[in-house]
Amino acid sequence: MMAKGSLFFRDIGYAMQLLRRDGIGEFIRRTGMYFQGQRLPSIPLPGATEFITGYSLERPCGILEFPDPGEFPLVSVIIPVYNQWEYTFSCLGSILKNSDDIHYEIILVDDNSTDETRFAGQHVNNIRIIRNVVNQGFLFNCNKAAAEAGGKFIVLLNNDTLVQPGWLIWFLKTMEEHPDAGLAGAKLIFSTGRLQEAGGIVFRDGSAMNYGREDFPDRPQYNYFKDVDYCSGAAICVRKSLWDQLGGFDARYAPAYYEDTDLAMRIRGMGYRTVYQPKSVVIHFEGVSHGTDITQGIKKKQDDNQKIFYSRWRDELLKNHYNRDENIFRSRERSINRNIALLVGYKVPDCTEFPGKDRSLQMINSFIERDYVIKFLPIDFMRNEPHVTFLEQKGVEVLYGKWYHDNLHAWINENSANIDLVCFVDKKLAKSYANLFNADLKGNLNTVVFDRNFSFRARSVNSVL
Repeated sequence: MMAKGSLFFRDIGYAMQLLRRDGIGEFIRRTGMYFQGQRLPSIPLPGATEFITGYSLERPCGILEFPDPGEFPLVSVIIPVYNQWEYTFSCLGSILKNSDDIHYEIILVDDNSTDETRFAGQHVNNIRIIRNVVNQGFLFNCNKAAAEAGGKFIVLLNNDTLVQPGWLIWFLKTMEEHPDAGLAGAKLIFSTGRLQEAGGIVFRDGSAMNYGREDFPDRPQYNYFKDVDYCSGAAICVRKSLWDQLGGFDARYAPAYYEDTDLAMRIRGMGYRTVYQPKSVVIHFEGVSHGTDITQGIKKKQDDNQKIFYSRWRDELLKNHYNRDENIFRSRERSINRNIALLVGYKVPDCTEFPGKDRSLQMINSFIERDYVIKFLPIDFMRNEPHVTFLEQKGVEVLYGKWYHDNLHAWINENSANIDLVCFVDKKLAKSYANLFNADLKGNLNTVVFDRNFSFRARSVNSVL
């Protein structure tokens, strides 16, 4: 436990930073609150303010020279295309630039294009090109290419995308480190820089939503590994063996829409997980192929296919899903049947140390072993890397940054009904923050404090003061 003197000098250090940044008012406020016995959150991370960076098509020059995939590639990247050559060429250029040293093949399925796509072989070397003499649509193109794929893993990728550095290695890390994961989806970001999807949600009526759509993509709730209902087929990774067992996309959803959602449901039905991998980032120029108007063209199939999907999965939807917008907090991570724990520590623990050395890390690991959904609150609100990423990849949502610093009270009040348990790293921290939690949680929660051996002891907040 940190000594009182150490806490004093740490707080004064933060106050001095505020003096330089925000002036004498914040310095006086923090120092005064300290001497009143109140522990204040530390200064949020510098640069933690939200911002948006837009993206435009990359324009590779000359001929794209992909490495020879050989006879046994590890990954088969399948790209169904129909015209839009400018997007396809940019997509291929981003793959060549950002796929590291992974042994992959690219299969381009040309669905009877009439533009420069017909001459793709003159612009790109060492990729496989399948040409249709009759337009078959997205679903059948994916199934056709997957049947010829030689990789252990299949990656389905829209041609109106730009993959970002590390996108493919994170897909593979997910599959190798989580053998129970059957499908992994990427974080999709619009060309405007806004988030398109951090995993998909399916509701009881069969309707679906892209979680986080149009929000800032760097917020903590969009950056931890988690189970999801589905991931949009614009960028997903599937085990080839599992795809073959399922027969790929179900033809009843042809030519497109809900085939990816149905696939995720069938994968779960076989005992595998559908997961969201936030470190695999893909920019998506949504609507390039089919537009965004659901009353015209192929987009009209969206409503029809929702009815087909609901008819097929009605029992599962009624049992394990929420009504639309009923509980997004739990829907976003499939925690309808799991306990959620809010763990509170002084800072994000150093995850490079021996786990038994840091109380916060041992607390987190104890709850992971008990299959809790974990929200970790570091009261300094700092995003300490690489430790935050380490926790996020273990499925822990870490509540860091300026927004949580400024809105913690509101966040607790809004989400208290979904928090089953609160645990502080020690009694001193529990005492400092008990009033906040008592006021917001209204005594409805089990509050747990670890003893010296980190065994669980259910307590009321008052009993540890």
